[in-house]
Parts: sequence; structure tokens; C-alpha cells
Amino acid sequence: MACNTPVPDGPVCPGEGCYISEAEGQGSMFGLLVAFTLAGALAVPLMKRMAERIGAGGSDFWYTARNSQSWWSVALSICATSAGAWLLYTPGEAAYNAGWWGVLGYPVAMFLGPLVMCVLAGKFREQMPNSANVTDWVGQRFGRVAQAYVTVVLLYYMFIYLVSQLKTMGDMTAKFYGKAPEWGIVPVALFTMSYTMIGGLPASLMTDWIQAVAILIFVIIIGITLFTEVSFTSRDWQEVSHGKDAGWDAFASLCFSVFGAEVFNLAFWQRIYAARDEKQLRIGFLVGAGLVSFITFIFGLSGLLLKANDLRQTRECEGTAITVPAFTFFEVLDMPDTSGFTRLLVFLLAVCTIASCADSFQTAITSVISTEVQRWQL
Repeated sequence: MACNTPVPDGPVCPGEGCYISEAEGQGSMFGLLVAFTLAGALAVPLMKRMAERIGAGGSDFWYTARNSQSWWSVALSICATSAGAWLLYTPGEAAYNAGWWGVLGYPVAMFLGPLVMCVLAGKFREQMPNSANVTDWVGQRFGRVAQAYVTVVLLYYMFIYLVSQLKTMGDMTAKFYGKAPEWGIVPVALFTMSYTMIGGLPASLMTDWIQAVAILIFVIIIGITLFTEVSFTSRDWQEVSHGKDAGWDAFASLCFSVFGAEVFNLAFWQRIYAARDEKQLRIGFLVGAGLVSFITFIFGLSGLLLKANDLRQTRECEGTAITVPAFTFFEVLDMPDTSGFTRLLVFLLAVCTIASCADSFQTAITSVISTEVQRWQL
């Protein structure tokens, strides 16, 4: 049976077709950014006292927070740093294309990088206790030429990752309430840059605490809402959840690719040196990786449920069909029982994930550059 779904003549947003109002979008985004900035500012006196207590130098502590963080701080920071805007797209896409292998592949892949890093971290701290990032170790082990090459590659990687987060923020403002992308890109870039410029890594760590807790709360609420609203038959569920050869291929590919992305994340290497000691580091990395894997699993499972729900809707000529697997999660916005509050939470979740990555990447890039400036006394 063919469905005659009406196609709008023009954009439905801005206007009554927007998911949230402009006032809600702008107010909530700037409210969160101001809260993060205030938290970053409060980090300055707090971390200054902490630095004095452990006898750390001012400039070094600004971009390393060396030997100061407990396991829970490291864990929340790892969670916030990992939980970027990709969560809104790729776990759902992996589930849509690969079934259960995709749902499980991403959480496992997200756990592997921090797991390996916490095992090897002790060696790095022992060999270079005054280092700031992995690029310093490369310089000591393989020489300055290799260090320069690795530094350029990793800075480029971090820059591309940062730009992609900001670009996504622009997409969110346009999608949710119809404002031009720069209304999302510029505020996030300026606010995160301001508090990391003032407070350095300590400011980023303190905002990570807030962002990680907020992300976990938002994901749980949205997940419960989604799980209670989807509707499908057992045949639909069997169709989307059965295993396939392509699923195993996706599982293996995800483990290798995501592992590489996480291991070469400069922000993670900063946390290795920020941990108070090796025990706090290992516990923090494992707990943080577990939190990220849990969040990723929720998004992957949501993608599978939404695909099953989409099969029913297509058969019954309801709703809008999923045409782009990467946008599977956003199907929750168009479900008939989704409230305005839930749509606002999805937007707030996007702001938190993007800001948490943006400030971490900024401090990671700064730490590498600052180390070289100090080394050459520029």
C-alpha cells in the first residue's frame, strides 16, 4: 500500500513548525553557557588553592592540573570529553545498519581506548613525570622531528573535531528554532574559549563535572520517554534485531576506528597527568569509560527501537519515514506523543555534549602549544 505523505511547500521552521520557540532555544543555550562560564571562573580560586597545597607551579598547573584530580573528577571528565555531538548521530546509525552488532559495537569500542590508556598510563607518568601530553613522550622517545610530525597531525585532528562540534551546534539552532547557524556556533565558541582562557584545564575539568552529570540525566529522561512511546510488533522487532554478516563487520570496524580516535585524543592524555596518582587515574578512566559506554548503548538501543517503530509507521502510513540512518535518533522529535519539554531536553543535551567537547579540545590544543612556547621561551 502506497502512502501519500504531503510534502511541505517551504521550510516549516522558523514558524509554528519549529520544535521549540526561539526564546526557549536562545534562553536555554545562553543559560547553560553562562552557567559553564561561572563554573569555570569559580575553578580559578579553587584550583589555585589546590595547586598551592600540592606545590604545583602556576603556569604548569594552568594547562596540566598536574597530580590533583581524584578518580571521580577524572571519570566525569572522561565522560564529558567523550560524549560529543556524535552521540546524536552515529550510534543510532550503526544500530540502523548493523542491528545488535552495531548497538554493542559502539559501547565496546568506546571502552577500549580508555582501557588501554589506563593500563599504559603508569609507564608514561613514570618515564615523563613532567610531561603535558603524548607529544612530549614522542619527542623523548623518537626525537624532535617525529614529535613535530605527530604534533601537527594530532593538532589537525583536534581542530577538525572541534570544528565539527561547532558546526553541529549551528545545525541544532537551525533545526530546533530556525535561527541561522552562527547563532549557535559563535556563542559556544566564545563562551568556551573565554572560561578556558581564564581558567585553563582546571576550568575545563570543573565544567566537565556539570556537563557529565547533566548529560547523564538528560539521556536517562529522554531514553525513558522514547522507550515508552515507541510502538511496534514482534515481527518488526525481529526484522531489525536479527544478526547479519555486515553487522559483525561493522562491530570489528567500529572497535578499530573508535579505538584509534580515542587513543589519539589529546584531551585524554591531559587527564593522565591531571590524576592525583596512578590508582586514581585507573579507576577514573575505567568508570568514565563505563559511563560513556552506557550512554552510547542507550543511543544505539534507541536507534534499533526507532527503526522498528519506523517499520510500523511506514506500514500504517503514519509519521515521517527515516530516510537518512544518521538522523534516526531525531525521529523522537516527530513522534506524536513527544512533549515540548522532551524536545527542549534534546536541544539541551546537544548543547551540553558540544560544549563539553569544545572546551576539552581547546585546552588540549593549548597544552601542546604552551609546552612548546615554554620549552623555547618564546
